[in-house]
Amino acid sequence: MGKMMDVGAFVTVFPLLNILAMSLSSSRAIISGGVVLWPVEFNVQAYKRS
Repeated sequence: MGKMMDVGAFVTVFPLLNILAMSLSSSRAIISGGVVLWPVEFNVQAYKRS
């Protein structure tokens, strides 16, 4: 049962970390597929108001 909990935690947390890393990365890094769990070419443009 412990391994099932580990797999469940990974399956839940990995996509959330991936989305957070993409939101803090440049669009060029996202399109090239360079973002997995850590932001690449860090920016906060997605969080700035127009």
